[in-house]
Amino acid sequence: MLNLARNILALLGSSEEELRRRLRGADPAFPFEPDSVHKLGMSAVLTGGAPGDRRLLVVADCRKRLPDGFEGERFALDDGGVLLNGEFSAANAAALRRHFPWCAPKQVPETGRSAGFELGDDAGKRLDVVRKAGWFPVVSGKADEVVFLMFTADFRSGYAVNGGVASTPVEAERIFRSGATLAVLRPCGASGQEEEYAGKRFVLGSEVVVFDAETAAHCCASCGGLADFAAKAGGGERRCSLGIALDAGGEPTRPGEHLFVVREMRKRNVEFAILFLRWPEEPAAFAALLRRHCAIARTFGGYRISIPAEMLHAVRETEADLVHLEFGTDFTNHFHGSGLKET
Repeated sequence: MLNLARNILALLGSSEEELRRRLRGADPAFPFEPDSVHKLGMSAVLTGGAPGDRRLLVVADCRKRLPDGFEGERFALDDGGVLLNGEFSAANAAALRRHFPWCAPKQVPETGRSAGFELGDDAGKRLDVVRKAGWFPVVSGKADEVVFLMFTADFRSGYAVNGGVASTPVEAERIFRSGATLAVLRPCGASGQEEEYAGKRFVLGSEVVVFDAETAAHCCASCGGLADFAAKAGGGERRCSLGIALDAGGEPTRPGEHLFVVREMRKRNVEFAILFLRWPEEPAAFAALLRRHCAIARTFGGYRISIPAEMLHAVRETEADLVHLEFGTDFTNHFHGSGLKET
């Protein structure tokens, strides 16, 4: 590590691009990612270390030029230089967000293609796949840890952090405060709206959604209180995007459930970013149900439908901007962004 710091000190007068190029392979004893090397005046910030002991390093030509906000052990280098050896801590994550604003998470954008994956040992590879495909990443994990991932990968295109599922306003508030930019709300049932839907039919392009008495009662019982919950969770200054989880249970999500939820949301002027649904495993059944859900999403607009990545082959090109991919353990084998079906 000290040898790497000395090499960096000697090259601080170089451009960031030149610094990265000349540092490749500079210290085999201390693994680091050249793309993580970022200059701040006459200092450089980078990440390195073995799995389980990741470090944030800051090298400056003198103590006065150490960027403020970073914490860690300091080592004197030649010619007055200094090395700060820090952990992947909350304070250092905050310093990265301040000095490199592009590594702070954003809300999920209203348009464009997005993909979600969990933070883990292979998160860097997953991010690289998503970057090459041009999709907006939504990473599930602790916000500070995701900051280090994005900084290390030099990912400047924007990303969101999925802070998890909330079933109460208190849980939603906890997610907001964690630094995440997406909170997923779980339905809470409430009755009293059956008469508004029972016996009604809604025409959505070429699709028709019919509410018989049983469907209306089911939607109210399972999702009746969700819109009011979302209105409270998203009230005031919006601090993060909302996701809606209709993926519990064993049966595929009915189009009626989807329509009921989004219609009640719109009546309360509540916007959300991603709708998480249950899907059949059989490809033909999945494709047929996707057509129906996409018709609803296209009519109301402003959000995406989450689908498992292994079903991407069933998505038409005209539906690509309506879906959000969620990747499981078998990640790269299912990512065929250039193979979307033509209509």
